[in-house]
Amino acid sequence: MSKTFCLHCKKDTGNTDVKYVINDNRKRMTSLCTVCKGKKSMFVPMSKKSSRQSGKGADEFISKLPSGLELHLLGSVHPEPYQKEDKSLIGVKNDKIRRMEYAGPNTKTDERYAKGERGINNLDHAAMFHDFAYKSKDPAVRNKADLKLFNEADRYLKEPNLTFLDKVDANIVKAAMHLIKRKV
Repeated sequence: MSKTFCLHCKKDTGNTDVKYVINDNRKRMTSLCTVCKGKKSMFVPMSKKSSRQSGKGADEFISKLPSGLELHLLGSVHPEPYQKEDKSLIGVKNDKIRRMEYAGPNTKTDERYAKGERGINNLDHAAMFHDFAYKSKDPAVRNKADLKLFNEADRYLKEPNLTFLDKVDANIVKAAMHLIKRKV
């Protein structure tokens, strides 16, 4: 039995009825003092198996998105007008920004691939392969795909003539892949 400090007794006492509660990524232990039966509470370190460190947090977040909602990063600025039937076009002054076809959660990969879409740039093309790898539920396959996309985003950042938006996209992809860590 572990001992923790009791504010009522003003000393370390034993604990009974120990419970752990996680709120706002903080783990709190609540218990009752064995001497005075008063409530005790203290923050304790998160275990290494927390959802944030196992990669489950990202998967849970994506699975809770409304079905049919595709979220995509914005792609390169094109000086020539770019237009598609699905209105995947956003105007910025006289230039157009084309959204990425694969980089982002809930991508309808099979539908996009069947239409002949292969990505609007090297980073989006790498995201396409990442999306295909994510069809597997095997954590080892997903880890490999995450690492490959991270490395591709890093390589993409070294390409010449990138726009500010291209650099933002690549850094978002790198950060997302860095945060996902799965237990194999």
